[in-house]
Amino acid sequence: MKILILLSRLNRGGAEIRTLSLLKELSSNKKFKIYVYLTSGERCELDNEYEKYSELIYRNKSYPIAFDFMSTIRNIKFDVVHINANLASGVYCFLSYLLGIKKRISHIRTSSDYGSGVLYNLKKKVYSFLTNTFSTRIIGVCDGARDLCNSPSSKWITIYNGIETKGRKFEFEPQIQLPSDAIKLIMIGRLADIKNHSFAIDIVSKFKGKVILDIYGEGAADYVESINKNIIAKNLVGIVNLKGNCKAPLVVIPKYDLLILPSKREGLPGVVLEALSCGVPVVCTNLPGCSEISKYSTAVNCLPIEKDNVNDWISNIQNFKNNSSEDLIISEFNSSPFLHHIHCEGITNVWKQK
Repeated sequence: MKILILLSRLNRGGAEIRTLSLLKELSSNKKFKIYVYLTSGERCELDNEYEKYSELIYRNKSYPIAFDFMSTIRNIKFDVVHINANLASGVYCFLSYLLGIKKRISHIRTSSDYGSGVLYNLKKKVYSFLTNTFSTRIIGVCDGARDLCNSPSSKWITIYNGIETKGRKFEFEPQIQLPSDAIKLIMIGRLADIKNHSFAIDIVSKFKGKVILDIYGEGAADYVESINKNIIAKNLVGIVNLKGNCKAPLVVIPKYDLLILPSKREGLPGVVLEALSCGVPVVCTNLPGCSEISKYSTAVNCLPIEKDNVNDWISNIQNFKNNSSEDLIISEFNSSPFLHHIHCEGITNVWKQK
């Protein structure tokens, strides 16, 4: 069975990391031949890893993307197209329909609008129509994602992202020096406004007692500069630290007391699942995906991110630090639906459905 998975570029984002884990799991399964079509046409940091488990197809930027995508489908007779483009997934499913592809899957990885204004709303209506009409199956990372394009229940299936908990092997042990007498907070994700780093810095600036916040991730230079200016302005140098990319989150996260995630938008945040699998509690925004995770874990507290909620975040952080049980958190996670083998089984079952 020939599978075409569409992604933008292979950076260290949530969709890219979860798809790579899926490909690794399927590497010994000879039933599937996986191709990955990259709409950016550019190489990125995970390309070498992906090439071990799939055949990469880079969009030829000399041609319009629709033309190049359709040329790819004509050249290789795919059994399934699996599109990771949120609302725009319907466009690619429509093009695949025109070329006779029988199984066309849209994968929705966010539960919230990622634009605004008249043009965005018009595009959303068109893209939602295409997604709901020309996808044979629509996968969502959480139940809340269904609201993005109001997908029909007959086509919708929620398949949670999954974290591998068995036989973990780590190539290296990062050297991280942390004070023993402080509450140690970690935040992981790309450095962009949507992740709401300013709110996290406000939390630390108003914290009573010793605390540190290490922020992992990479982003545009101007945004990184704005974070640094905020840290300096609030006299938090050495307390809030930008640590760069986190290549081994399952090694790094357990060194901290708690993970915070005050994002403005998420789907099903993988970093929350990673933290829970390590026995680390989480305070995060009350977004649909986060709330769904909290149904399966007493170690997740979801809160609003209005300015007057900063003190609520502080009190919840202090409460978790004093009352959380690592063994209980891990036990709850191991009984949850957020396990890697459940995710892989769900995806492959959709591919194989007639």
